Formats: sequence, structure tokens, C-alpha cells
Amino acid sequence: MAKKLVEIQGIGATHVPFAEEEYYGEPRGDVVYFARGVVDAGADLVIGHGPHVVRGMERYKDRLIAYSLGNFATYYGISVAGIKGIAPILTTTLDGDGRFVEGEIVSTIQLRPAGPSVDPQDRALKMIRGLSIDDFGEPGLTFLPDGTVVTAERPAIVPHELMPDEESTP
Repeated sequence: MAKKLVEIQGIGATHVPFAEEEYYGEPRGDVVYFARGVVDAGADLVIGHGPHVVRGMERYKDRLIAYSLGNFATYYGISVAGIKGIAPILTTTLDGDGRFVEGEIVSTIQLRPAGPSVDPQDRALKMIRGLSIDDFGEPGLTFLPDGTVVTAERPAIVPHELMPDEESTP
């Protein structure tokens, strides 16, 4: 079976693909496999970046994984039009063993030339809440209207495996 390659940047990249990602022909890896792997190896918090847009979050083995926080305080060479200008400020609380306890999302929007400003429409929070549910079903998190993020029940997670290389398939 051939690897599924997904283009990973911009407005079409808000969903976590559960596949190998590629940008301009350069392989970027499988973010779910990587993020869960670093938690398995001992990481307490994983904050991803790359597609220049926000992505969902999940609680995996009681650790928070934020797959992308989008663009924040971006220089003029990067577009902040539309959803590319929406980003959260994320704060988290972990317990003494590194388990996620709670967090907070403050939504911001980049307005040029002013820079990041608090977004009264809470677009980052709404996008992250929706993407987390769309991509993970039950992400193990509840996103409250005031921006607070708390733990929630989550069914057992089926391990995500890398797809085999074309060369390794019979």
C-alpha cells in the first residue's frame, strides 16, 4: 500500500490528516504518530506548528497535544488573511507528574499594522473546539465558552500506525 501524502499548509490544512504530510514535495512526517510517540517517550506537553492555521487538540495518556496554534505576531512576509490571522494564546496547568489539569484559550486575531489583538468573536476557541471534535470524536477535552479547557472522559485510543512505504509492501 502506498503512503497517503497530504499537502499541509494554509487554509486547507486545518484538519489533522492522520497521514504523512508533505509541503512543496518535502516530506514532513505524520504529526499524530510523532506527537503521540513523543508522549509515549516521556513528553508532558506537545505544541505543534507548521500549517499556519489552528488545528485541533487532544488529551492523549493524560497529556495535552495541541497540533497547531496557527500564526501569532507574524512578520509581513506571511499572510494573515482570513483564518491565517486567527490564533490562540494557550496557557496550561500540569500536575506534578506532567498530567494535563486544565488550560485556557484566549483568542487573538492579527490586524495589520496593529499586530495581535484579542478577538471578541473567540474564533480561535471556536475553531479549535470544532476541529478537535471533528478530528478526534471525543478528544478528552471540554472547551468551555469562557475559554477554559478541562479534561473529559475519552474512550480507549486505538494506536495510530504509520502507513508502510511503497517499497516495503509485497
